[in-house]
Amino acid sequence: MCGIAGQYCFLGLAPDRELLERMSGQLIHRGPDGTGTEIRGCTGLVHRRLATIDLSKDGLQPMTNEDKTLWLVYNGEIYNYIELRDELAGKGHHFRSQSDTEVILHLVARSQKSRIVERYIDALRAIEGAYALVALTNKKLIGARDPFGIRPLILGELNGAYILCSETCALDIIGAKFVREIENGEVVVISDEGV
Repeated sequence: MCGIAGQYCFLGLAPDRELLERMSGQLIHRGPDGTGTEIRGCTGLVHRRLATIDLSKDGLQPMTNEDKTLWLVYNGEIYNYIELRDELAGKGHHFRSQSDTEVILHLVARSQKSRIVERYIDALRAIEGAYALVALTNKKLIGARDPFGIRPLILGELNGAYILCSETCALDIIGAKFVREIENGEVVVISDEGV
């Protein structure tokens, strides 16, 4: 179990690093093995790591692909990640870690879909497992929850900014309002157009 959170700010404002780190601190019980933060444009991510598959520093999150165009934080387990990894490696993909998180990034990169949200959805279709993830671009925050809802993902709001996180305690520590749980199998996209 890991702790994840992301923030989307409207009007081109940058996420508040201190706010993200306070949420991360509140999620430490979900992941005492490491922490990371990434801010890009109007979006930001934090991760609290519970190392289970790749115990090295290569498995730290937020994780990015080689050209730093894809970023994500992830909580869960992909049951078929070894088969997916072998398939991707056979098609020329190079991996830096042994983590199942990196497999998601490569699945997104492999997708032939033209839009980033469609590429994430395409990647998630290949995955068998229990997961919640939050990914970012400079202009969007993307959240997804596994079809059975095994891993939690919550939507909150604070002063017009949207928050996605593992637990409501991350909302409480910053004074954010609980909006709703992300539904089983749902992909939510937050952009200037709203949720």
